[in-house]
Amino acid sequence: MSGDRVYTNRVDMGKSRRWWDGEWFRRMRGKLGLPSIAYPTSDACMRKRSMARAIRSLISFGFLLHAVSSWAGIEAIYGDWEGGDRGTEAIFGTMTITRTHLSWKGKSQRESRCTVRYKQIPEGYGVRFKDQVGTEFVSAPDSSFQTFLLKIEGAKPCALGITHFRLTLHEDLPVPVLNDIEYRGLNNPIGWGHYFRPLTD
Repeated sequence: MSGDRVYTNRVDMGKSRRWWDGEWFRRMRGKLGLPSIAYPTSDACMRKRSMARAIRSLISFGFLLHAVSSWAGIEAIYGDWEGGDRGTEAIFGTMTITRTHLSWKGKSQRESRCTVRYKQIPEGYGVRFKDQVGTEFVSAPDSSFQTFLLKIEGAKPCALGITHFRLTLHEDLPVPVLNDIEYRGLNNPIGWGHYFRPLTD
């Protein structure tokens, strides 16, 4: 067996998928009249492995596409929004939205501006929600609106017990309108309002 590789343990043997295909084993199979070994690296196995890798890649891409579609477009609501009705003006005044925070100060509030951190909840399409008069909306790829569900992090007193905001940007109107639904728990809407972009001179 001079010159043949000697495997001393199972770990060493595992380093080569064809450890049984050394010269010594080939000679021994010939002497004993044994058939050659069918290796598990046939074209059929390779095709199966290639197909499995392709399927895993497609699944991963699908999850990535869903995540991207869930988050796409939220930049459209960043910036300042002025309350468009008396209640919204009194409670929230001008709402400012950034990538990580919401802040507002209503006309009826004497305290300083309320700033809270939020986290967007990815939803995808098929989301159903109702406005203050009971009109139901369902999000779809061809919808004329974009809707975003934001979870408030922390429990600041100035947040008025609001745990979530649903902010919906309507793009089929002469001017952009941002509708909001305030929740105290996802199944408990407690307020509705709408905003416009501030007028510029």
